[in-house]
Amino acid sequence: MHPILDVTIGVIGHVRLRFTLALAAEFRSAELSIRDGHIVAIGAGDCSVSAQLKYDEVNLHDELKSRIVKLSEPIRLAPPGLAIV
Repeated sequence: MHPILDVTIGVIGHVRLRFTLALAAEFRSAELSIRDGHIVAIGAGDCSVSAQLKYDEVNLHDELKSRIVKLSEPIRLAPPGLAIV
């Protein structure tokens, strides 16, 4: 994702800053339902997510990490699902 911040300082001028928000999910284990070469649901397992805000290649803070979340109810993906390549 690329959030944009528009900054205006009085009559001095205007600048547009384009950031990068990198999101990642790490699955330690997961039950996958597969149909026709697509993952259609993710079931029991556990995972965590992380986020990092950058400007160009500069990290603006330490990476934020969630706690490990246990998945018990299946998460159904929108058809046709996630293609396995």
